[in-house]
Amino acid sequence: GFHLTGYNCMLSPIGDPVELSQGETVTPTDPNFFPATAAQIGFTPEGNIMVTIKINGGGQNFPSGSGSLNTYFIDPEDGTTSEDDLDQLVISDPPGAIPFSFDFDDKGNLLVIEA
Repeated sequence: GFHLTGYNCMLSPIGDPVELSQGETVTPTDPNFFPATAAQIGFTPEGNIMVTIKINGGGQNFPSGSGSLNTYFIDPEDGTTSEDDLDQLVISDPPGAIPFSFDFDDKGNLLVIEA
């Protein structure tokens, strides 16, 4: 995250960068390459950060690879997170499921859309 300085609109980092924890990434050799990139980054109802990763490890795992929903818990004291605060839910059912987007309903239930 960043802090916005009001008088000059400068952004300064809050804490250290946090990796998206995509697993081992491979160099594409298959034309079906599907990048291990974040499809959506957003907030949970509790204020934590959620990231959908389409394919963990990249295209060599497509179409049978599994993506994940990564939740980074935010420290309420200073607003930071770290890789130690990561909860990663691997999506493997049904096989080949690719999490793409998410939302929460009015009761806080997670709704996931596949690619």
